[in-house]
Amino acid sequence: MRLPSLFVGALLAMVAFALPAAAGRRVALVIGNGAYQSVAALPNPPRDAQAMAEMFRAAQFDDVRVEINSGLVSMRRALRAFADTAEEADIAVVFYAGHGIEISGHNYLVPVDAALATDIDVQDEAIELDRVLQMLEPVKSLKLVILDACRDNPFASRMKMMRTTRAVARGLAVPEMHASNTLVAYSAPAGAIALDGEGANSPFTTALLNTLTIPGLDIRLALGEVHDEVQTATKHKQEPFIYGALGGGNLPLVPEAAKAVTVPAAVATVQRSEFTAAMEAENIAAIDAYLAKYPTGPLAVIVRRERERQVADVMAQAAAAVAAAPPGPPPPATAPAAAAGAAFPAGSPVAALGTGSAAAPAPVGAWKLKATAFVGGGPVTGSVTRDFSTFALGGNRDGMVRLFDAASLKPGLQFHLNAYRNDTLDDIAFFPDQRQVAVQRYGEIEIFDLKSGRKLSELAKMRGFDHGYMKFSSDGRKLYWIRLNLAAQRSLVSVFALQFGTIHLEENYAFAGRIDSFDVTPDDAMFLLTTYPASQLMLYDPRKKAAVWSETCACSARLGVNGTAIVYAGRVEKPTNAPDAPVQVGVMALDRSQRATFAAGANDELAVLDVTPDGALAAIRFGSSGQVSIFPIIPGAADLQPLSVLNDHSRQNITAAAFVGSDGLVTASGDNNMRMWGR
Repeated sequence: MRLPSLFVGALLAMVAFALPAAAGRRVALVIGNGAYQSVAALPNPPRDAQAMAEMFRAAQFDDVRVEINSGLVSMRRALRAFADTAEEADIAVVFYAGHGIEISGHNYLVPVDAALATDIDVQDEAIELDRVLQMLEPVKSLKLVILDACRDNPFASRMKMMRTTRAVARGLAVPEMHASNTLVAYSAPAGAIALDGEGANSPFTTALLNTLTIPGLDIRLALGEVHDEVQTATKHKQEPFIYGALGGGNLPLVPEAAKAVTVPAAVATVQRSEFTAAMEAENIAAIDAYLAKYPTGPLAVIVRRERERQVADVMAQAAAAVAAAPPGPPPPATAPAAAAGAAFPAGSPVAALGTGSAAAPAPVGAWKLKATAFVGGGPVTGSVTRDFSTFALGGNRDGMVRLFDAASLKPGLQFHLNAYRNDTLDDIAFFPDQRQVAVQRYGEIEIFDLKSGRKLSELAKMRGFDHGYMKFSSDGRKLYWIRLNLAAQRSLVSVFALQFGTIHLEENYAFAGRIDSFDVTPDDAMFLLTTYPASQLMLYDPRKKAAVWSETCACSARLGVNGTAIVYAGRVEKPTNAPDAPVQVGVMALDRSQRATFAAGANDELAVLDVTPDGALAAIRFGSSGQVSIFPIIPGAADLQPLSVLNDHSRQNITAAAFVGSDGLVTASGDNNMRMWGR
């Protein structure tokens, strides 16, 4: 899709058009406190506040109020007046730059006339963050609070503690959310401090000015870009953090129709020319080359969105070509039935798509971020019920199991595990009847009631096995418990029968090495295993207790297409210690025929996270980049390419993922956020 030079020039010249009426009412309150009377002054906050106010005015917000170096009385009056203004608003933003303080888990914004001689003075001389959040509750679509207040606070070191039960911590605490559709953005995570930087504005405010009001950019993605820019600018010394959750749909601060794009004057002429060339090129590779060189900033955001549009166009053209193509010849009678593929010209981003048959995925639309929810405890593992209504998430060392509505990520029941020993939860699995959930930790399984969170029973651990994970058979009659001893590098697959509400052991299968991934065919006749350190991918016959076939592959694997195909991801064909071992995603028939592959980067650490219930799509994790790619499972394809690439911009490891039907995917990341993606 070629964009005319006039359009690109208009972007760079910051040409602005009027916002449509559908934008809704948008209001902002901006506070910058720097001239403190009892401690050293802060030079940046007043400048930060003025710059943010100008940005909101340029974005044609309906009401922008500014308070500079505000004392307690004026701050209270400003907040009270803004509460009336925000009551009928669709979007309300509060930006605060200055000192903030946490006392015993409560956050306070500090006016310039505060003395805070003792801890009991804080309630009289500062503004509690909870009050700000409560006054925004009537806002309809988005309540956004941005705090550039995580500085090293001089009040804390000089404050006299009158109550021994209270504590003053560095930075701010995790905010308490009182309403939905609320986001609170910190310049640094709870308990950490941010940098003032060396420029006219702080690194956090600078990134906000570059990105926040780009037309059509969802607020979650905008704040993700802010995160990346601050990390780059501070050489990873500062990491902004976002708390809260929003529902589905795109929610920008400035609608798509508005063409007001602020490009800082500091952007070099050569970057501007490369931006123009990348936007005008009908070549995704040219866009990728630009993003590799300029990964952050407002121009990078615009280029990424252009890339998404071009990929969507290519996908639509590919799907249309597949639909128009005549069906291929039937597979040989001796080979398992496989999905037909359709080849596309070399260089096409999509080399093959399914024909729409029962074994192949229908053409897919663009996958988008639908909802985000912050969770504590370091999410480690997750599972979804068979009716896709509920998602369970387990954490690392917090002893909590949390249940969420799988479509909206709205929180439900959460319960604490009894006698928790600070161990990571290895796995969570819902029983087929969806009345119970099983939790694997420290080599044992505990079973809990889904309605009450009450512990019902347990499967005691076997001596010598201290980790593991679980899988239920497709008919719900068997539970496969893969037990691991990581120190001794040995594994045991225990098969339990579920009958009349009871669980009893049927068989054990011992393996040398660690079983890194496990799946079972729908008829329970074959196991699909990957092992370490032997680096084997094998199809195992439990009746003969022997492998039907095996090949060298330091990878993970899952079954798809009703158990007739395999999707794998990792280093293949050579031992894992071979430096030239290729890294790839692959799909093949169960007998290893009709293989299709996708070559990944040499340093990518790949993992198969989940497969859709119809077995047509697989979610593949690429390293610790916060990226998941959706691949089709088509053994007979001429080539294999990702249908969609999802990036949560956390640059953290995706720790858990589960498809919600065939059109949704829930992911949990190392940044303590869950995300729902859909199409």
